Amino acid sequence: MSGLGSSTVIVFLVLLRTRIDSVRQPVYTRHVTREAWRWLSGCALAGLGLAPLAAHHVISAKFDSAKTLTLRGPITAVDWANPHAHLFINVADRNGRIANWAIELESTVDLRRQGWTATTVSVGDVVTVEGIAARDGSNQAWSLSMVLARTGQRVFFARPVAPPAATHKPTPRWADSQPRLGALPGETGHWASPSATTLVERGVTVEADANGLLTNVADAARVAPFQT
Repeated sequence: MSGLGSSTVIVFLVLLRTRIDSVRQPVYTRHVTREAWRWLSGCALAGLGLAPLAAHHVISAKFDSAKTLTLRGPITAVDWANPHAHLFINVADRNGRIANWAIELESTVDLRRQGWTATTVSVGDVVTVEGIAARDGSNQAWSLSMVLARTGQRVFFARPVAPPAATHKPTPRWADSQPRLGALPGETGHWASPSATTLVERGVTVEADANGLLTNVADAARVAPFQT
């Protein structure tokens, strides 16, 4: 999964509702109806199946897959932030001149899901990066493979992660029965590991890959908005 995948759309929707939840007052139910929220959810989820495709376009717009390169040097900074995490490394050219390069990675959401964290590497660690160069010629690269010198192991690569055991807990809801998308007090969230990457109407078959990318883009209308 690359760039702004389906998880990013889900995170956007969760953050939006969480923000609403954080200022939730009785007036909310009078001015923001359940129908309005359903419409907003449908609009956001309509792009769910298309998000991974758009993400690849964003990466290819910034980086040139025909311009591969190999970089090696010590890490000077770790920027663990969305939409994409970055590592900064000092790279010496043939004349010994040092240049600082920004190495772009997946989103922190995807990296955490695969077991990587901001402490997987440290400032001062030497890494070797196989990547593709920025189209504008700047000192930026998209990482295709990264090896940590002190261990000889690859880091920040996509790897399958077993989903957590099902808790079978009911969907958390507010007093008015609307689903509560924000985390409950003392919890980290109910929606962090969805059992499916697409949401479709009952009785409708829509084919999509593990990232939520629709096999047939014409099925987008069958994914959202939802019917009740």
